[in-house]
Amino acid sequence: MSRKSGQIIARGERRWLVRVYLGRNHEKRTYFNRTVYGSLRNAQEYLTKQLHQRNLLRGVQGAQVTLDEFFDHWLTTAVKSKVRRSTYRNYSGMLRRYISPSIGKVILASLVPLEIQTAYQNMIDRRLSARTVRYTHAVLRAAMRQAVRRPNCFSRLL
Repeated sequence: MSRKSGQIIARGERRWLVRVYLGRNHEKRTYFNRTVYGSLRNAQEYLTKQLHQRNLLRGVQGAQVTLDEFFDHWLTTAVKSKVRRSTYRNYSGMLRRYISPSIGKVILASLVPLEIQTAYQNMIDRRLSARTVRYTHAVLRAAMRQAVRRPNCFSRLL
């Protein structure tokens, strides 16, 4: 029997915990949890929507691509031919120095916002300037937008 990918847990009168299994992250399981208020039907609709979102983002081919692999591919295919050499070096350096040590080994499909925020917090704890954090955020955001817009264009990474 396969593992449940989502569940609904009653948490009170007209209050439901919707839980979606995201996969394994290093050595532990990760879940997306959200409290939904209203009828059981509302909770079921929300669960169905979240499972659909998870499956769209996960993709069949790109399920095991790490962020480091994705960044390397993104830099060479989507960035290198469109920006100056110095900009390419800056993007590459930002990702290598600040993002890869924190979350580079995370599977792209199972990345959650809290992990990205932790990477930013690590930069702040290292007393890096606000400009550096913002610039790194801009580079990471551009990469993630590309991953969401075209999830299947990186299937050759496998």
